[in-house]
Amino acid sequence: MAQYLIKVNAIDCPNGNGRPTNVADWDDGWFAVSHRTRRYEGEPPRERDFAIIWVNENSRDRQNGDGLIASASIKAVQTTTQMHAIQIFAPTIFPEPIVTRDVIEQHVQSYGRAGTEHILVRINNDRHRTLYHLSDNDFDELMRPRISRRNDTR
Repeated sequence: MAQYLIKVNAIDCPNGNGRPTNVADWDDGWFAVSHRTRRYEGEPPRERDFAIIWVNENSRDRQNGDGLIASASIKAVQTTTQMHAIQIFAPTIFPEPIVTRDVIEQHVQSYGRAGTEHILVRINNDRHRTLYHLSDNDFDELMRPRISRRNDTR
């Protein structure tokens, strides 16, 4: 099972809903992941791969998201010559965003724009990319704030 980050504007979420309040808002929904200048060039996602979902906080469509807010399994992928859309199922909506623009800015200050071994720096450097294939280290870095927060509540 591969891991992916879907990072889109609210308008590219199922039904244009960038702030789901329950699982039904996104279950079996499609995310538009094509971008005219930032084509995805990695291993394509497949059915049952895992995705974490980031809805951009500052988007041109003026309908803002909250950052890294959900995870789900991939149900289907729509492609022709490039990736167009990804359908998800069984989403988990996090009670609060795991990573936001503020966390990215902290990483950029700590590691600089050249710190591309960090997924958060790569996201900042290439803000238009909508799909990232994640290594285990990338996944851990993105989920670390959630794990840390969970451990703090003991």
